[in-house]
Amino acid sequence: MNTKACLVQLLLFALLVVVLALVIRRFVLTPAAPVSEAPAPQATQAAPGSPGLLQRLLRPGQNSDQAPPAEESTQGAPAAPAMADNAAQPQAQALPQGEAAVAAAQAQATAARSMQASPAEASTIVDQGIDGLSLQLSRPLMFDVPRMRGLAANQEYVYLSVTDPAKARGFVYQLDRNRLTIRQIRSHVASNGRYQMGGLHLGSQFLWTAISGDTPQAGSRIVGIDPVTLEERTGFDVVEQIVMVAEGPDQILYGFVNDGTAIIVWASNGYQLRRHDMLCSARYSDVEVVGQSLICTGVEPGRDSSLQGVIDVIDTQSLSLLKRHAAIGLSASGEVLTARGFAYSQGVFLFAPDQGVKPHVLSFVLQPGVKLEDYVMSVAR
Repeated sequence: MNTKACLVQLLLFALLVVVLALVIRRFVLTPAAPVSEAPAPQATQAAPGSPGLLQRLLRPGQNSDQAPPAEESTQGAPAAPAMADNAAQPQAQALPQGEAAVAAAQAQATAARSMQASPAEASTIVDQGIDGLSLQLSRPLMFDVPRMRGLAANQEYVYLSVTDPAKARGFVYQLDRNRLTIRQIRSHVASNGRYQMGGLHLGSQFLWTAISGDTPQAGSRIVGIDPVTLEERTGFDVVEQIVMVAEGPDQILYGFVNDGTAIIVWASNGYQLRRHDMLCSARYSDVEVVGQSLICTGVEPGRDSSLQGVIDVIDTQSLSLLKRHAAIGLSASGEVLTARGFAYSQGVFLFAPDQGVKPHVLSFVLQPGVKLEDYVMSVAR
C-alpha cells in the first residue's frame, strides 16, 4: 500500500512540474513583441481662405452668399451639432492635399452663408464695383419683392418702398437693420388709383416718397410717412410724375421728374418754390441727403446702348452737378448696382439693385484713404 501511494504522489508531482514548465515557457521565456507607436492622426491643415482661391473653386455663376435650397434661411434655425474631434481627424487625414483645400474653402463659404453675409471678394458683385467704395456685406432678404423702388435706413431699421403691379398697390416695409427681417408692412394707394411707389428718403420727421400713376398725365402725390407706424401723416398732389423725393436743409423738399427733365423744389406744405430744368441724361431712381448735397443714384445710356450706373452729387442751392461716380459693377442677376434702391446711414452706402426672388441688400463703405467730404462734395464747405 505504501509503495502504491508513493507512486501516485510521484505521478502528481511530475504532472505539476510539467504544468509549471509550460507556464514558465509561455509567459517568461517567450520574448514580448515590440510595440510600435503609431503617430497620432493629424488633421490636415486648412488652406488659407484667400478670396481668390474661393472664387476659383466656385462654379461659374455660383456665389458664396447664395445658400443651397436646404439652407435658404439661417435665421432662427438651430446650429448644426459639432462633430467630435476623434471623428473629424481620420477624415481630414484621408484627404489628399488638393481635396483638403477644396474642403477648407467650402467650409469657409458655408460659414459665410450662415452669417448671411459675404466677404467683399466673394460677393455677388462682378466687374469693378463702384468708384471709391468697397463692398462690405451682401445679404439676401428672406422674402420676395415684386418691384423694388426705394431704400432708406437709420440706426435701427431699413425701409423699402415696393410696388406690386399684380395687386395694383404700393407698400412700405420696415425691416430690422441687423437681421433684415420684416417688422411691419403697410399698403399705400394714393387718390385716383395711383400706386407706383417712388424712391424713399428718411427726413427729419417723415419718410418721404412719391406715389404716381401709370402715365405722366396721372400726376403724383408727395407723401410724408410716419417711420414708426408707416402711416401717411402729410402730403400734397402735384401734376408731374415724380420718381423720388428728398428732404434737404430747412425741411425743403426736392422732387425729381420721372423723365429726368427737371427738379422741383417745394416747401414742406407743398408750396412750389422753384423749378430747375435739367440737361443731365441720367434717370435717377433714389436719393439721399448728406450735408448740403443730394446724392442721386440711377443709370444713363452708355455708348453701346447698355446702361451705365451713376452716383451724382448735386448741390441743394444751385442744383448743379458737383461730382459723378461711376458704378460699373453688376449684381448676381445682372442689374446695375445703382438701378433701384439706395440709402446712406452711419457711414454705410446701401444698395438694393435686384427684385423678384429674395433680392440682396449690398453694403458699401468708403475705400481706405477716401474721405466723405471729398466723395460727397458740397459748395457750403
